[in-house]
Amino acid sequence: GAYRYLGQYKEAIASLKEALARNPDWIVTYYELAINYRLAWLTTQDQDPLMLDRALEIAEKTVALDDSYLGGHSELSLIFLYKRQYEKALAEAEKLIALAPENADGYALLADIFDYVGRSGEAIEMVKKAMQLNPAIPASYLTILGIAYALSGRQTEAVETQKRVFDHHPSHENAV
Repeated sequence: GAYRYLGQYKEAIASLKEALARNPDWIVTYYELAINYRLAWLTTQDQDPLMLDRALEIAEKTVALDDSYLGGHSELSLIFLYKRQYEKALAEAEKLIALAPENADGYALLADIFDYVGRSGEAIEMVKKAMQLNPAIPASYLTILGIAYALSGRQTEAVETQKRVFDHHPSHENAV
């Protein structure tokens, strides 16, 4: 976990592979490995074009170990989103919500995917549901909401929402 939070994804991947060699059935390790592969790809720290495919393979292994593990479905959804396999991304986000209807992050993830597939009205509904379930309202929720407003032509609300990100989370890197 520490390497990931420091942005050292290659080191995290090496460490997690080592942990899996000792305990090949530890689901959290697979989940963390999938995240680090995805982030290494996303940040282009690793130029390997197959990095996202490795993330997918590991996330699928996570779900195969335990289909009720929320992290596996969340990670699969994100990976499918980045691979532009939107129907699969939606299906995984919906599984996440079916498994844990009280999990706010599942609704925020679904809203984010809805933004990508041109369903901004539904994105607004989903992110508002996430905000009801998690009144602490992470900056990412506001960012998703602001994008949904902008995509629906509601520019004033989009700008107001993005201002809330800056007001409440001035260091949030996705605020623009």
